[in-house]
Amino acid sequence: MTDIQKRKKLEDKIKQCDLKSLAMSMGKSEPGEKFWLVYYQRCDLLRQYREKYGEEAHHQLRGQLNNF
Repeated sequence: MTDIQKRKKLEDKIKQCDLKSLAMSMGKSEPGEKFWLVYYQRCDLLRQYREKYGEEAHHQLRGQLNNF
């Protein structure tokens, strides 16, 4: 697997966490335990991404996620 493929796979995992947390939070007044597990998983994946690809790549990805 190339570095680009690995990077894309990690980006996809982060996006999946966003989708899961959005789906879990819809229609609820307060997030539940599962939401927080997904949230912390997302934070850990973002940390890994930042460590591997650098701060600039991390900011670009966060911008994409904010527009997602």
